[in-house]
Amino acid sequence: SMASLRLAALAVFAGLLVFSVSAGKPGPRFDTTDSKDKDGKLDIDWGQIVVIGQKVWDVVSDNRPSSNLNTSSASVVPEGITSWQQLSGWRGPTVIRDTISYSIGVKATFDYRVSFIWGGKFNGTGSFLSNIKILPDNISVMWPLHLNVSIGIPDVANVGDPDNPTAAAELQLDWAIATAVHSKRASVSYWVKGDGTIKKL
Repeated sequence: SMASLRLAALAVFAGLLVFSVSAGKPGPRFDTTDSKDKDGKLDIDWGQIVVIGQKVWDVVSDNRPSSNLNTSSASVVPEGITSWQQLSGWRGPTVIRDTISYSIGVKATFDYRVSFIWGGKFNGTGSFLSNIKILPDNISVMWPLHLNVSIGIPDVANVGDPDNPTAAAELQLDWAIATAVHSKRASVSYWVKGDGTIKKL
C-alpha cells in the first residue's frame, strides 16, 4: 500500500541520516607533544633556563675514562623543553683543549676537550646549548697516583633578552688525585654561552 511504501522510505531515510551523523563524528585525538598546555601546545617558560640530561657525571674513574662517558651530556634549554631535539638550528660544535697536570715526584697529566653545540632555537626564538661534554684525549698517571675527574653544571643563566634568551652555563670540572698517604682536590671552571663562546674562569 501507499502507507507501507512511505514508512519504508522513511526508515531508509532515517538510516541514512544516522549513518551520516555517525560518519561525521570526529575520531580520537592523539597528542604527540611532550609538555603541553590546555591547547595542546608546548608550554614554554622563557624566564626559566634549566638543565636537562646529566647535571653531574664522572669523566675519569681511577685513571680510566668513565664507563658511561659516551652517553653522558647536558643541554641548557627553556623550561618546558624535554629534549634538545625539539629545538632546531644547532651550530658547532665549539671545542677547546685544556690540560690538568700534577707532580709530587711522580706525575699525572689529563689532556681533554670541552665540547658543545649551540644556537638551538624553538620556533625561531632563543640561543640554547646542547651536547655539553668533556672528552678525554690523554690520561697519563704514574704509580701510585689515582686520578678521578667529574663534571657538573652548578649555574645557568639567561644572558640575552627576556623574550629572546641566550643560555649560559658554568661548567665545573672537579679533579682529585691521591696516594695512600696524600691527596689533593681542585677544580677548573668554564663559562659557555648559546652564541658559541667559551671562557675559562
